[in-house]
Amino acid sequence: MPQPAAELSHRSPSAPLAIHPDHVERVRLRAPTADPQAWDPITVQVMERRNLRMMGRVAVVAIDDVLVDRHGYWFGIPMGELGQLLEQLAGDPGVASILLDIDSPGGTVFGAFELCEKVRALREAKPITAIANAVAASGAYALFAAAAERIVIPSGQVGSVGVVFSHLDWSEADAKIGIKETVILSTPRKQELASGRPLDDEAKAQAQRVVNHYHDMFVASLAKSFGISKGKIANDFGQGRMLLADDAVKRGMAERVATFDAVLAKLTGKAEKQSGRRYSASIERRRLDLREREC
Repeated sequence: MPQPAAELSHRSPSAPLAIHPDHVERVRLRAPTADPQAWDPITVQVMERRNLRMMGRVAVVAIDDVLVDRHGYWFGIPMGELGQLLEQLAGDPGVASILLDIDSPGGTVFGAFELCEKVRALREAKPITAIANAVAASGAYALFAAAAERIVIPSGQVGSVGVVFSHLDWSEADAKIGIKETVILSTPRKQELASGRPLDDEAKAQAQRVVNHYHDMFVASLAKSFGISKGKIANDFGQGRMLLADDAVKRGMAERVATFDAVLAKLTGKAEKQSGRRYSASIERRRLDLREREC
C-alpha cells in the first residue's frame, strides 16, 4: 500500500520537480510505493523491452513518460536504468547511432542533471540525436538538449525551463472536520516544508532557495550542452514557457524541425551506407544478441 503523502521521504511529491506545471498533480497522485519488492532494480533488459527498438543499426530509445530518479515508483522511466541502457548502446559496435524519441513532461530533479552529464559524455563516443515527438518539457528538455543534435517535429513543443515546488496546506479542511495534528520535533525546522500546515515566511524562503539551487543546475546543464552563456538561456529560452517548434529553432533551443519518419530514415540510411549492407530490424534478434553477450 502507498504511504500517505505526509509520510513520503525524499521522493515526496512536495520535493522540487523539473516538470511541466500541468503534470505536478499527476506525480502527486501517483506517489512512490512503500512495497520493498518494488524497490528491486529494474534490469536493463526490462528497460530494453519497453523502451528500445532497433531499426537497422539505429537504436531508437522511447522516453515517453515521467522521468523518475529510481525504481520505487509505480510509473515513469527510472533515469538510472535509462543511463545504463544508453551506456550499453554507446559501447555496442553493432549500434551506429542512438535516437532519443522524447515525449515527456520531465520529472524529478534528483538524478536528472547527472543523466544529462552522462549523455554529453556518451555523445562523444556515439552519435546521439534527440527528437521532441511531440513534447520535451523541463527535465526532459534538459535531456533533449544533452544530445548532439536536437530536432522538433512540426507540431511539437520544447521548453518549460525551470523548477517547481508544490505545497499542500489542508489544515483548514482538517479543522472543519475536527482533525488536529500534534507534531513533536527535536529541532524547529525538521518539518518546515511538510504538507498539511501553512508555510511560514522562513519556510517559504528556504523552499525558494532550494528551487533556485536546482534552477541554477538546470541552466548550467543547458549552457554546457549547447556551449552557450547562461544569460542567453535566461533571456531566450522561454523563461519557463513552452515554445513551438519554429520558435524554438529561432531561439537556438533546437537545430531544426523535421518529422520523426524523416529523421529515422536519414539515420538508418546513413548507417547502412557506412556499413555497406543492411541489418535486420528484428527486435527479438536484438534481444537474443544482448542475452548471449551477458552469458
